[in-house]
Amino acid sequence: MVSRFDGVVPIHTIMTYITEDEERALDNKESIEIDRGSRHFTINPHDVYCYGEIDFHNGSEDYKELAKLKFLSHLCFCGVWLEANYDYDKHCCYSPINRKQWYDTTRPEVLAQYTHGILGKPKRTIIFNHKSAINGHKRTR
Repeated sequence: MVSRFDGVVPIHTIMTYITEDEERALDNKESIEIDRGSRHFTINPHDVYCYGEIDFHNGSEDYKELAKLKFLSHLCFCGVWLEANYDYDKHCCYSPINRKQWYDTTRPEVLAQYTHGILGKPKRTIIFNHKSAINGHKRTR
C-alpha cells in the first residue's frame, strides 16, 4: 500500500488476504508466515495494524477505526494518488468528464478501501508493516 524509510531500511505497509487459520494464530498472539506471489512474509503480531473480517464500507464502524490508523502519518503535503470517484461496491471509478481523474489522499481508510477492492475484496484481510533491506541484504522482520 505505502512505503517509508527507517534510516536506510524501507518499511512497507502491506494489505493482503489471510486464512481463518492465520487469523486464529494472530488471535493467539502467534507470528504467522505467508507467501504472496514471489514474496515471503513473517508477520509478528506487534507489526499488525488490523486483521480479520473488516467492513470497508463508508460509515461502518470498521471504516471509522481504519481512519484512526497512522500508516500515512509520515506524508506531509502530498498523499497517495488514487483514482477519483471510486465506487467500492462496484469497484470502479466514474468520471464526469470521460477521462481518468486522480487525487491524492492522506486518509488511511480511503486507501485501505481502495486496496481491498483491488485485492478482490477477500473475506479476511491484514494490514501490517514489513521491513526489508535494500541492495541485496537479508530481509528483516
